Amino acid sequence: MAAAERVHFSAPATECGTWHDSCVELVAAATLYGLFSAWLLFPHFGVPRTLRTSTAVLAWVEFLAVLTWGYSREDCARGSCSPLAEAAKTAVAVDLPALSIAVVALAVAYAIRRRRDSPRPNRAVGEDAARSKWRT
Repeated sequence: MAAAERVHFSAPATECGTWHDSCVELVAAATLYGLFSAWLLFPHFGVPRTLRTSTAVLAWVEFLAVLTWGYSREDCARGSCSPLAEAAKTAVAVDLPALSIAVVALAVAYAIRRRRDSPRPNRAVGEDAARSKWRT
């Protein structure tokens, strides 16, 4: 394969491998939506209080990080990003979404374990009992 025919999967030189603001906004919106939805649904699914509290805390931290990044990203448009803006952007785009996925994964693992440990009714016994009721 010639050099001109190779497919490049890396980011173009103008992006320098950094995230655009629209990508960060999309990840932040999806994370906030997911955390808030999980916080509303977890009590109905019987998720332990510690995971529900973790979800609520992560949602607030994500919200505060989005506000911090939103107010400090104007410096980045001028060319010089402050350390606060870079830290907030990393927290919003990478760190907090990863923690959110971990909390939801723990809740799913708890639900699977709880379902496996719960006693299941025996179908054959239930069918026999139903037949005996109709015969009497």
